[in-house]
Amino acid sequence: MKGYYINLEAKPGYGDKVEKFLQDIHAGVEKEPGTGPWFGLRYSDTTFGIFEAMHDAEARHAHDVGPGGSNFLRGAELEEMLAYPAHLYRVDIMYGKFSVMLGKRITEIGPST
Repeated sequence: MKGYYINLEAKPGYGDKVEKFLQDIHAGVEKEPGTGPWFGLRYSDTTFGIFEAMHDAEARHAHDVGPGGSNFLRGAELEEMLAYPAHLYRVDIMYGKFSVMLGKRITEIGPST
C-alpha cells in the first residue's frame, strides 16, 4: 500500500485558512474511490498534517490529479497562508490495523471474492 504524510505550517493568524484548505481536500477525496483512509490533522494553532493511504501506486497517482490532490495546485493561496512550502513524504505502508476505525468495526463493502 502507498500513502502520503504531509506537514503544513501556517503563518501566524492563518490557521483557520489552512483548516478550510484541509476541508476542501477532504471534500475532494470523498470523490476518490482509491483514496482512504484519509485524515486531516491539527497539532497546534499553526501546525497541520495530512495522512492518506491508497491501495497502490496507481491509486496514489489518481489522487495526485484528482479532486483531492489537485488542491495543492492552488499555489498563490498556499504561498499566502503557509510559513514554508508543505513537506510531502511519499510512504510505503508496512503495517496497519484496518479492522477498526475510530472505535467502530470496519467491514468490507462490495462483492466478496
